Amino acid sequence: MFCGPRGVGKTTCARILAKTINCSNITADTEACNECESCVSFNNGQSLNIFELDAASNNSVEDIRSLVDQVRFAPASGHYKIYIIDEVHMLSSGAFNAFLKTLEEPPPYAIFILATTEKHKIIPTILSRCQIFDFNRIKVEDISKHLQQIAVKENIEADPEALHIIAQKAEGALRDALSIFDQMVTFSGNKVTYKDVINNLNVLDYEYYFRITDQILPGNISSVLLTFNELLNEGFDGHHFIAGLSGHFRDLMVAKDEITLQLLEVTEVVREKYKVQK
Repeated sequence: MFCGPRGVGKTTCARILAKTINCSNITADTEACNECESCVSFNNGQSLNIFELDAASNNSVEDIRSLVDQVRFAPASGHYKIYIIDEVHMLSSGAFNAFLKTLEEPPPYAIFILATTEKHKIIPTILSRCQIFDFNRIKVEDISKHLQQIAVKENIEADPEALHIIAQKAEGALRDALSIFDQMVTFSGNKVTYKDVINNLNVLDYEYYFRITDQILPGNISSVLLTFNELLNEGFDGHHFIAGLSGHFRDLMVAKDEITLQLLEVTEVVREKYKVQK
């Protein structure tokens, strides 16, 4: 069972694992060879040994019984039949019960890979029969680096700050980050700038938080109110601004110590600003 938040690669990893399991010529690095009959059929979308079921739309007892009936037949070629059940927590209680016996004592040639974003919704009798792998959210820095690699391959000029904002907005989901990046490229063309990203995603510029903090420190309340009014006139929500400002103060406290400064999920340019304002 693969568990974790959306967009972190659970179903993709399940497909890669399924492909590798049936590969007849696995490399020294335990990777699929991409040359054998099983790998070629998988790459062409014609594999007869790998089945995917979306439990969100096929969650009835009849759907699971149909799957159980398929499991009875051994694979015509290859070693295993792999069943990938996505969003397995969406199965009804009756479907879980119908699936229980097969999951407990599957045929030697059958492997089930279950994927879910909500492990707590799965009944304990199912969980106790699975080997569980927890997927974590992807770090902002890793998402930003991956987007940079894509930008280079696609000959797209992208500001590091722009990619970092996209990575933050994705909240640990690489799939969401790729979708946002694709939207930005559609809007901006082959040059993705920080200004375009914050305007399209309705993200408040870091500079506002630094400016307001500089106004608060000497007690310049009039300037703070004028800046806040400027934000409201630009269409930003006041509650979101307060939440962002509290996050900024938290980051300033983290930046007070060189040891914890590395915990800030910001670019080097912004990190230097925190070092100055702390």
